Amino acid sequence: MYKNQKIKFISADSHFCEPEKFYTNRLPRSLHEEAPRYIEIKKNLFWTDSFSLVPISASIGAGTADKNLSFRCSKNKFLEFCDLNKRVKMQNKDGAIHEVLLPNLGLLWRIKNKKIKKLCFEIYNDYAIDFEKKLLSKRFSILPIIYGSTAEEMKNSLETILKKTPKNNLHGVVVDINQIWILQKNQKSKGRDFIFSEIQKADIPIILHANGSILNNAFTRPYTAKHSLFCVNAMSILVELYTSGFFDNFRKVKFVFSEMGLSWINQIHYKLTYYKERFKYLDNLTHLNRNFDDVLKKKYFLYIYN
Repeated sequence: MYKNQKIKFISADSHFCEPEKFYTNRLPRSLHEEAPRYIEIKKNLFWTDSFSLVPISASIGAGTADKNLSFRCSKNKFLEFCDLNKRVKMQNKDGAIHEVLLPNLGLLWRIKNKKIKKLCFEIYNDYAIDFEKKLLSKRFSILPIIYGSTAEEMKNSLETILKKTPKNNLHGVVVDINQIWILQKNQKSKGRDFIFSEIQKADIPIILHANGSILNNAFTRPYTAKHSLFCVNAMSILVELYTSGFFDNFRKVKFVFSEMGLSWINQIHYKLTYYKERFKYLDNLTHLNRNFDDVLKKKYFLYIYN
């Protein structure tokens, strides 16, 4: 039914396939043993490092309608997708006019060694900034990542990104949903205000990286459950941002949700519109000046691609 439907869409759910030795070639030799690297298990490729108990599947994450491609793949097939010139042929099959490439399956957030993790984020960001600066592709964007476990660390990360990137070459930043929660818990932090003020001033979207770590329930099969419930993460942070008054204070900040579907937005729209008035005094919502539909229509951007 969609074959004749001419919709232009941007994919915000594809993954950058780091070439082989992408990190080891850029890390000091003394850290190579603990650096992220590929291993093959039963002809499927996985990411690992010396501290990972469970290797992470190296998905091609190509955003393609090609039914011959599988989620997991051999080393040779994966490395083909490291070449964006070859990969654009896959993009042509699903009709995307542009792809925002995210880090491969959240690998960087899972690195246990803090020193190596920081260095790998810097390596990734330097590559992303250079990629956008040189306009290496009109069909792909590789965006830098704001990283850190505190508001101050995230502030420093953004400052570095802004310092290294020419204004016209910064098209967005990637932030993990869990980091937004950290910033929300530190609303009086100068680092938090700096981050959102600078992003608003630059007029760039925040690409929210789908992460299941904020779900606190003890699932029988946690990996499957958390990946199945990315939409719950999206609902949770959106409700938190709206009810806290975030969209009143930062009226031009835009968010991009990836890997989280779209069906949930109707329910959240109905509930927040209804409870804004019903719980106005019961839950102290008197600080909310904007209606939720105004946030959705004017300042809140929602690009979703599954």
